Amino acid sequence: MVGTWCRAAGRSLKGTFINRHKSTAYRPHVGAQVIYGTMLLPLLGFVFGVGVSSILGAAVMTIHPRWKLTLTNIVWFVAGSFAAVLGSANVYTWIFADKNRQLQSPAAIVGFLVLLFVATLLGGTLSVFLGKRFFRRSGEEG
Repeated sequence: MVGTWCRAAGRSLKGTFINRHKSTAYRPHVGAQVIYGTMLLPLLGFVFGVGVSSILGAAVMTIHPRWKLTLTNIVWFVAGSFAAVLGSANVYTWIFADKNRQLQSPAAIVGFLVLLFVATLLGGTLSVFLGKRFFRRSGEEG
């Protein structure tokens, strides 16, 4: 009903609320593109981070002589690396980024990527160590 009236009114309502309502009422996918377009990159970053963290966790579990490659250890590793990466990334950008929280030099960006790798390894390893130490089942070793 509103759409028919807006088409009949023509250019006299250009820029008003009703005209803007008409322009989005017939294209519901436009709003969805904005929502999904802005959320897709963080989702892919999260999935990529969990995948890389799982692979690094599996490598650490196979190298460590007392730890076994189990799903529980991988979950501990991923959770610890996630927390360590969030904390270290915030501190790094607080120190090296400009007022817009952007890294300007290539050296700062490379340093950030190295920091992410180191924080993933250290945070994951520490969380597996603490998980083994404090949440050990009775009769379980190391």
